[in-house]
Amino acid sequence: MQSKTGKIRQENTEERRADLIAATLCVIAREGVRGATVRSISKEADVTQGLIRYYFKSKDELIAAAYETYMGDLVNAADAA
Repeated sequence: MQSKTGKIRQENTEERRADLIAATLCVIAREGVRGATVRSISKEADVTQGLIRYYFKSKDELIAAAYETYMGDLVNAADAA
């Protein structure tokens, strides 16, 4: 049985990851992939660089997650059209 606290933490983790991915996509849209540094992403998300490293092992992992999210959104939009 999962505790209420565990469920809240999981939801917070998923929400935080989604926020970091959204910030990454904003930076990429504005500055390109080369401009998407951990520093610029953390500034966009208003978090520390360490927090990004907590949720993603590397910048490449974060960029890949952002790409997967973006492509998933495009596929969903195409399916809905």
